Amino acid sequence: MATAQHSMQDYVHALNSHDLETQADAVISMISQLMNAQKAYEAFCLSKRLKFPKQNQVSSAQQAKYQYYVGLIALVHMDYSEAAEALERALRATLPDPTKQQGFKLATTKLYALALMLMGKVPLPTVLRPAFVRAMSTRLNKDVIKPYADLAAAMQSGSVVQYQAAFDKYQRTWATDGVTEIVSRLNSAVQHAAVRNMAKVYSRCPLEKLRVQLGHPNIADTIGLVAACISSGEVSAEVQWDGVVPILASMEVEDPYQAGEPQSEFHRGAMQFLGLRRDMVSSMRYHPRKAIDEVDLDELVEEVEDRKAAQKEMESVAKKDDRP
Repeated sequence: MATAQHSMQDYVHALNSHDLETQADAVISMISQLMNAQKAYEAFCLSKRLKFPKQNQVSSAQQAKYQYYVGLIALVHMDYSEAAEALERALRATLPDPTKQQGFKLATTKLYALALMLMGKVPLPTVLRPAFVRAMSTRLNKDVIKPYADLAAAMQSGSVVQYQAAFDKYQRTWATDGVTEIVSRLNSAVQHAAVRNMAKVYSRCPLEKLRVQLGHPNIADTIGLVAACISSGEVSAEVQWDGVVPILASMEVEDPYQAGEPQSEFHRGAMQFLGLRRDMVSSMRYHPRKAIDEVDLDELVEEVEDRKAAQKEMESVAKKDDRP
């Protein structure tokens, strides 16, 4: 509590003195203390009320840390799209050298992969195994991302059995990373992935086969899951009945852009492009500050005097206009 009070005092002092570096450090410190104490709601409220400097006003390391906690808070509160965007910004703000900031990059990559999987997407190999992960695995002589790669494999195949095996096998890893509750949410995402895969592979498939794959105790649970996927637009299909046997029948799509996947991929690419454009415009918004020895003091004093004279003239004109 004392440390949090000191951080708040530092924040207020930095805000009043326009010390942007200290202001950023104080915000990150307070949010990290609340997240370490497992007070995600308090951290969420605090992050909305505190003012973090703009991207071009702080170092890339501070920006990366802040975006990491923004993504973690969003991930805890089930805002997976916001979490993925924030964690992607955090990774972009890190140093490109694969030998630098390896621990932070690894922690961010793990959360980013979980956010993508909870959105129903399978992380690409370039996301799970970038250059720094390969360098860490070689240095430590072990696959540092294997638990999350196994989850991605289960997500890709839509196998609940494979997911449950990975969840049980790496219980200690989830506890160490503090993501046990988040990983447990993937059960629903894997089941939805199984329905999508089944609808892609088969034009007509008995739901009994899907029930066995998902491990549901009765067919009613499987029908409910399929109905939820259809109503949300994840699959273009319908449930038909062949006598008393329920069938998952995929609907033919004449226009591929009527399906959800091309639209979601196009939206993702457009949002990434717009984010890069926003960052570039923000970085070019202000001219570089001149060095002290390049400033002409006489010219600066003359400019101030001209402004004062113009202001006095405007005030005198206003007084004359107010006379009856």
